[in-house]
Amino acid sequence: MKILWSPAAHSDLLRLHDFLKNENPEAALMALKSIKENITKIADFPNIGVQISAMPSWREFYIPFGRQAYVVRYVQTSPTVVFIIRVWHSRENRPK
Repeated sequence: MKILWSPAAHSDLLRLHDFLKNENPEAALMALKSIKENITKIADFPNIGVQISAMPSWREFYIPFGRQAYVVRYVQTSPTVVFIIRVWHSRENRPK
């Protein structure tokens, strides 16, 4: 399955990296690597995420990282495409 990223999701990755980079550059790279590697699970198993009640076709997938997690919001737009809508850290206020 092909993975496509919204411009907002791509910006989210940059923002998440920049947030960690100043405190711990190694952790920043590890976080991005973990997110990108785990998104391949969505490509292989698009129903792996939890359905969002307000938007039943949308799902959220949680990627453990340390004691918290990153949240990936996505939707399967066709039998062969998954679209990543947003990505954020579980301790953040959820992006709109």
